Amino acid sequence: MTLSESMSNEFDNPLPSTSSLLTTEIPNQTTEDGVLVDLENDFGIGTFSRSYTLKVSYVTLGLFGIPGNLFTIMVILSSSKMRQKSFNILIVNQSILDCLVCTTSVLLIYIDSMDVAFSDFQRYFLCHFWLSTYVLWALTACSSYNLTAISLERHHAIWKPFVQSEGKVRSRLPLILFSVWFCGFAAVFPDTMSKVSENECVIYGSVPATLVVPFTVWSMVSTSIFPAFTMLFSYIHMGILLREGSLSVQRETSTNAGILSQVKHYDVKQ
Repeated sequence: MTLSESMSNEFDNPLPSTSSLLTTEIPNQTTEDGVLVDLENDFGIGTFSRSYTLKVSYVTLGLFGIPGNLFTIMVILSSSKMRQKSFNILIVNQSILDCLVCTTSVLLIYIDSMDVAFSDFQRYFLCHFWLSTYVLWALTACSSYNLTAISLERHHAIWKPFVQSEGKVRSRLPLILFSVWFCGFAAVFPDTMSKVSENECVIYGSVPATLVVPFTVWSMVSTSIFPAFTMLFSYIHMGILLREGSLSVQRETSTNAGILSQVKHYDVKQ
């Protein structure tokens, strides 16, 4: 190739300007055959810890969350009287879930690539269940559902105190615990639909592009919005019931005080 031809090619294919380099980036996601493909940045496809701030946040969460929840578990389980209360079992379950969430978030900072996998099964498990953050969000969903169960049990105890009994709570406790864990892991199951490509984990790689938004909305509604509104309704109704009960007690007290004063006045006249 002559010098003139080389210069001609350079002018035909000019280099991008500095401004275009600053404003134009490789897209993080594209679609191939209707499947969402994640083109990750320098941190690597499927990585979870993407900044120093995120690492500090999750390490801090683990340092405070793990000891606090372990202490709660030890206190309840070390007391025979506290273990006999069915409601305390739900609190222990909540502490276990929160402790697992904290532990998982810390481990995800250090196990955030496919380099630790040496077999196809390990790569499959690591990508679909770990790097996809399925385990983390499943445990988080279980924690939300367990908090909802605690709120509903409190609500039922205040709403119908004569119907609620320790025996009835204990009889339905296994079903509550099973539902909490099962529904939590089932609600975020679409997170497992990742794909291993060239020893990299493509998050949502097996999800059709048209289903990404519905899956995201479903995850938000089922694991966050629905439990939050359920707990909000429960506590608002409990507040109303307690206020009505307090007003009823005040009315009965004032009525009894009036009757007592009338009786004393009648005795004085006699």
